Amino acid sequence: MNTVSVGDKFENLCFNLISKVLHQQKLGVIPEQCKVFQKKGYYSKDREKDIIFDLSIEVWPPSSERFTLLYIIECKDYSSKPIPVDDIEEFYAKIIQVSGVNTKAVFITSNTFQSGAYTYANSKGMMLIEVNANLTYNIVLHKTNLFNEQKIEANFLNDETEELLVVLKDQLAIKKAQRLIEKKIIQRFVLYVREIGRAS
Repeated sequence: MNTVSVGDKFENLCFNLISKVLHQQKLGVIPEQCKVFQKKGYYSKDREKDIIFDLSIEVWPPSSERFTLLYIIECKDYSSKPIPVDDIEEFYAKIIQVSGVNTKAVFITSNTFQSGAYTYANSKGMMLIEVNANLTYNIVLHKTNLFNEQKIEANFLNDETEELLVVLKDQLAIKKAQRLIEKKIIQRFVLYVREIGRAS
């Protein structure tokens, strides 16, 4: 099997998992308000064209004109080496070109991450998921910015301006929903891959 076929197989595994748990209402969001995509493009002003990503999840509240949360997911099935910092930097550079305020970068690999890659991803608040061939799973960085986010949320709630408080409470709700989705994705991904490992 060539590297493209291996990569596609791993990407399809991730796509099927996310779609399945979303429709089972196990991600903490209403399935009818979410859209999961494979190989969808998002517009980059720098390139003046779309950048295509492996997977994405868009959360669309009722009557909204655009999604309010976006997860962009990179899937790398590397058997020979850990993910280098260059791969993380390249993925993040693409995210920056298309992202808005409520975008989360997620990197899933069948190997591990080099220390430089981990450090860089940590500094950018990315979510990392490691799955190796021995069915040992290492879930990392899904709570990286929790402390800072809670500090910001506390400051939001101390604001005395009523009009501003309404806006900030909406942002608070989005942040909490985002953390819940991240946690559920990680939990379901690990359970699903373990089930596949036991069945094979």
